[in-house]
Amino acid sequence: MNFPGGLKAQNVKTLSIVGKQYIGHLDQWGFCLTEPRGDTILNLPQSDYFDFKSEDFNKDGFKDLYLELGGNMPERYALYLFVLSTGKFKELKNFSDFPSAQLVPGTTCYYSYYRSGCADNAWGSYLFYIRDYTAVKAGKIKGEGCGIDDRIDIFKVVHNRESFIMRLPLNTVEKYRDNKWGFIKSYWLKNYEKFLKHRQDTASTAFVK
Repeated sequence: MNFPGGLKAQNVKTLSIVGKQYIGHLDQWGFCLTEPRGDTILNLPQSDYFDFKSEDFNKDGFKDLYLELGGNMPERYALYLFVLSTGKFKELKNFSDFPSAQLVPGTTCYYSYYRSGCADNAWGSYLFYIRDYTAVKAGKIKGEGCGIDDRIDIFKVVHNRESFIMRLPLNTVEKYRDNKWGFIKSYWLKNYEKFLKHRQDTASTAFVK
């Protein structure tokens, strides 16, 4: 909640992680996470966050910390992963580049969804993986549905450089129950390995806890 002049209301929540209670405190000065006895686990002295929650992002059985970012892009977060060996949280760098991030089922890869205009008729999705607590782009789907040159373009991404792979007609998404969202999920599930062949660090996609 915001007050006039840009001030934020104080937002305090209790988060349960690995059976332990943490206190999250967000206000105009930033965000901090403490244990009930008062020890500070995480302190982020800035005010760009609007809300926070805890969910298990990487499906390792431990809840992680999501900090919601402002702007006109929904489901965009900074993410701090819970590290069991230390009992603390470590930032997943670049995660804010991947709104609405989801796990590709049965893999250690993830995909995003973002709007890019025309009342959400222009959209995109990145395939990404995790290396050394950094989210790394591996592929991109770009949908153009503004009525001028409608299409779906697919790219491979290596070191942030995009290489065109193929083009599909936009009505391809109509074959899927959930339209473009169903297409995106299905495409990455069936094809993710093709976008990872350049990597020399396949084993490093797993998190060490």
